[in-house]
Amino acid sequence: PEDEGLMRGLFVLSRDPAHPPRLLVVQPRLRRGALLDSKLSEALNLASSLEESRDGFEHAESAAKGAPPHLVVQNPASRGRNHADTYFGPGTVDNIKCYLRALDEKEELDAVFVNTLLSGVQQRNLEVAWGKPVLDRVGLIIEIFNAHAETKEAKLQSELAALMYMKTRLVRVRGPGGKLAFGASGEAEVVSARG
Repeated sequence: PEDEGLMRGLFVLSRDPAHPPRLLVVQPRLRRGALLDSKLSEALNLASSLEESRDGFEHAESAAKGAPPHLVVQNPASRGRNHADTYFGPGTVDNIKCYLRALDEKEELDAVFVNTLLSGVQQRNLEVAWGKPVLDRVGLIIEIFNAHAETKEAKLQSELAALMYMKTRLVRVRGPGGKLAFGASGEAEVVSARG
């Protein structure tokens, strides 16, 4: 119980098997249809693996449950525009925000999984825009390892992986009075590995 309290701040999603997390999967559109289908299928399988039972047996209710809610959106790289602040353009960010609001009325979503690699600033800006935690591919895989960790050693390994991942995503914030601090409010700037 004491270890669970310390690790709670590292991970976005709950480890409670009785209440598995619900994710919205956002898949950037790829040019070829077959590649898009395989990437979307892979993303849905990753998101579904958080909801799988952890006792090694397949349960009827988990097999009957469909794929998590998902959305295929325009990939900014295919249009030749890179958005350093949010990865997606402002129209796509607003569309996903509307979709999130509509889904939240039907069911409670815990986080948004964007099936790509996001920088720390992009992840933070999307979290602010959507009002939900945002996970990229690496973040979701670390959450899956944490959810399925049973032994003390496995829990420590997932915690170490989470800390190493978060180390690259530290954001320094200019707070009140111009003081630099690490936190969630204020004007953000990325702290480099050397900084």
